[in-house]
Amino acid sequence: MKIAGVVCIGLIVIGLAIAVHAYMTVVYPIDRAIGYLNQAQTAGSPSTMANYMEQARDIIEERQGNPCWILPTESTNWDIIKANLDECIQYARNMAS
Repeated sequence: MKIAGVVCIGLIVIGLAIAVHAYMTVVYPIDRAIGYLNQAQTAGSPSTMANYMEQARDIIEERQGNPCWILPTESTNWDIIKANLDECIQYARNMAS
């Protein structure tokens, strides 16, 4: 009975470690990028807006393809999101100059 309890606790600890690692490597960076984009929405100048959008773009740089494999759409495709963000950054830079 003691061995089963130790195994059960071990599995729970391993599961928690996997969940924390997945959050830190997948969810948290995306949440940070969303935060930068929210800051860009409330920025007082086009150059500040572009800076926030560039920080968000840097975070999602290595992501590609469509993570939504069940019902993929253009709004969940990383490549399209990055292209749209690049256009917004360029537009903001043009407005600032």
